[in-house]
Amino acid sequence: MEKDLKNLVVGVVSGILSGIAVYSSLLPKGAYPTGDLNKDGIADLVIEQRCGRKVPMYGTKNGDYLTGEEMLKLNPESVIDYKKIWREFNK
Repeated sequence: MEKDLKNLVVGVVSGILSGIAVYSSLLPKGAYPTGDLNKDGIADLVIEQRCGRKVPMYGTKNGDYLTGEEMLKLNPESVIDYKKIWREFNK
């Protein structure tokens, strides 16, 4: 019983530490202005995560920044290829 409890504690602690490592790699390393990526007249930026991935964020009229996925939900008829822009930053 004591061995099972130790294994359980070790497993829980290991899982928590793994989750923290994954989460910390997704935290922003920096944010950089990029100009107007989607040509809507509003300045955009790129968030660089600690893991090296770069996420383009598109400025909106009300001052928010949204991902390409969120922009497509707002404007499903858009001809902007947000996935292509993402790929350009993550070559």
